[in-house]
Amino acid sequence: MANRTTSYHSRPPYHIDPRPDLTEDHHLWAALLELAAEYDEELTALLNGFRCGGTRIRFGDTRWTLRPDIDPSGRAAWSSQAEYEGERNKYLREWAGVLTALLDVLTKRIPREVKPADPAPWQMSMQI
Repeated sequence: MANRTTSYHSRPPYHIDPRPDLTEDHHLWAALLELAAEYDEELTALLNGFRCGGTRIRFGDTRWTLRPDIDPSGRAAWSSQAEYEGERNKYLREWAGVLTALLDVLTKRIPREVKPADPAPWQMSMQI
């Protein structure tokens, strides 16, 4: 017989995006968490936590990268850049090489989408 105080509610798996409300990069997080899950459960759990905190995937100079959303109240996202950087340094520093490799794989699988604001290559003026 089950204990009446036992909860049958279980947490979703770490490889599921915990913030589907952040639709802009939901597909990227779904793919990154799946990649991480193939590598290591601890890293997947850490990334899941960073996503819960409001971390986004944005395109950097050459590949996808992690960037914080900032909400000074701390309710919907990181309260400051400093808070994000402190947590990143504490929890993700040891995973930096693996995380870089995973983001490189993500970039190859899902290249940056060209948005209407980006000029097409033939529309770019040549700078001399």
